[in-house]
Amino acid sequence: MTTPFKQLQQHPEYYISGGDLHLLAGNIQYRVHSYFFERDSDYFKHKLNAPAPPNAPRPGSSDTNAIVIKNAGPTEFEKLLWVFYNPKYSLYEATSSEWITILKLACEYKFHEVKLLAIRGLEMGNLSIVKLIYVYELYEVDRSYLVPLYAVLCKREECPTEEETTILGIKTALLIFRLREMLRSQLGDGSKSPLPPNLDEDDITRAICASLGVNHSLGAKKTPPYGSGQNVNTQFPSQDDKVQVQVTGQLSDQTLTGPSN
Repeated sequence: MTTPFKQLQQHPEYYISGGDLHLLAGNIQYRVHSYFFERDSDYFKHKLNAPAPPNAPRPGSSDTNAIVIKNAGPTEFEKLLWVFYNPKYSLYEATSSEWITILKLACEYKFHEVKLLAIRGLEMGNLSIVKLIYVYELYEVDRSYLVPLYAVLCKREECPTEEETTILGIKTALLIFRLREMLRSQLGDGSKSPLPPNLDEDDITRAICASLGVNHSLGAKKTPPYGSGQNVNTQFPSQDDKVQVQVTGQLSDQTLTGPSN
């Protein structure tokens, strides 16, 4: 059975008359400012500046040769565009689910600063430690961000539950069990027990950094997420868990509507 053809439609908000970059997600056409994409995305910087055959139009220069956004529908892609055209300037408010979508696209299209913004949004939200680990590993976030998350699971008395192990996956769960056993080896109990009294935070961080292949100086700078605690909740977030992230500098500049041309 073939999929019914959907007529192309211009997005009511993100088909901007002054835009110079044409994109297509699903059947929705977008016309935005290439400035943001060339500045912040290694993927688009390469694509828009790659040598083209003589007389060939630049990719994304019109609706007829719009750049197709893969692995994301219009609803998802709009979340990424919102980062650049947010009318609240330096204040970003989104649910954890929306931050995950933004992180996904930022990683896929190599928007480094947007990825950092999404990470800040997620770490201020209500996602559990276990869910954060799952998301960060899924989208290959820098492993230094995993260090404080692993530390929470290693320091608490209870070992990961069956449900948490399912979310983490076998490889990650086994690593955490091994770290817990190693850190508790002085007591001879790698399951439910307190850490040895002579073990400090730096010892825990060093052990986790060594296991993850992270430079200790980087891992030691990371702190546990604001909204996460040791009583790990494995449920998915509700759609109402709006999180506000205040930013300054380059990311706040991204909220402008772009060049006037």
